[in-house]
Amino acid sequence: MRSQFVHLIDVLPTVLDASHLPAPKTVDGVEQKPMDGVSFLSTFTDKNAKPVRTRQYFEIFSNRAIYDNGWVAATQHTFPWRQDFAPGNWDKDKWELYNIDEDYSESVDLAKKYPEKLKELQAIFDEEAKKYNVYPLDDRGTGRLISPKPTPSDPKRKHFTFYAGATRLAETASPNTKNKSHSITAEIELKSKSDSGIIVASGGSSAGFALYVQNGKPVYHYNYFDDARYVITSKESLPIGKSTVRFDFAYDGGGTGKGGTGKLYINDKLVGEGRIDKTVAARFGIDTFGIGEDSGSPVAKSYKAPFKFTGIIDKVEIDLK
Repeated sequence: MRSQFVHLIDVLPTVLDASHLPAPKTVDGVEQKPMDGVSFLSTFTDKNAKPVRTRQYFEIFSNRAIYDNGWVAATQHTFPWRQDFAPGNWDKDKWELYNIDEDYSESVDLAKKYPEKLKELQAIFDEEAKKYNVYPLDDRGTGRLISPKPTPSDPKRKHFTFYAGATRLAETASPNTKNKSHSITAEIELKSKSDSGIIVASGGSSAGFALYVQNGKPVYHYNYFDDARYVITSKESLPIGKSTVRFDFAYDGGGTGKGGTGKLYINDKLVGEGRIDKTVAARFGIDTFGIGEDSGSPVAKSYKAPFKFTGIIDKVEIDLK
């Protein structure tokens, strides 16, 4: 069966050829790595523009492909969401071969007809993979997503401070509040009773959490893959002027993805409490973390993104227990 991943190669108009790009520059004394690829601006300005790439590799969770001068070789190793396969065994993967100059829909696998051409493209993939640090291949699926990632901060760090304007941060670059007790403390100021918006949000419509002000009250919303939604709303309205909003989460423990109890406070006074029976163990998705707005898809259905905060956010502190 034709690989479902190969068509992505056909629509990407870039080529991994750093020779077309400027030499690496220095930023704050640190030399930067050159960008890989070439400009595809011509495809926007001229509908008859010629293709700008002659070679391009592809790899996600060990699903691999290589395009070279009209030919594509590809192998589908596994689906990232499948866990019912033995990891590794890359040498047993079945490769396919297509001539997209003559067969754009990639309906005719030519691997058996042109075995030498297939070997040639496999060798090119290996060359590109070494050049662009694709190896070692990693097909662990969920295990790969939940494994510790390098971060700009000390992994032992427990206290984080953010200010207004810190938006569109990658989820993996934000404090990891999953599978542990934690607290979120925000110093905010309302200028009027109508002020509303996001204090802090992470994730999006697939899964995530958001702490926000709506109808004059702080609200904490936890989205568990849109299968379960837990909402804790304050019983009291926020005062005009400065105040401190805090959300505390006491994790049940006993493994990953367990539940816990959430509590909302205004100026250290308990104003809301509720159970969150299920939590996300690994990743919310591909949305982002931000202060003062929900930049991607909305975590909650009760507002429209970005739902920018119309008051003032002095700072937001997150403490991991």
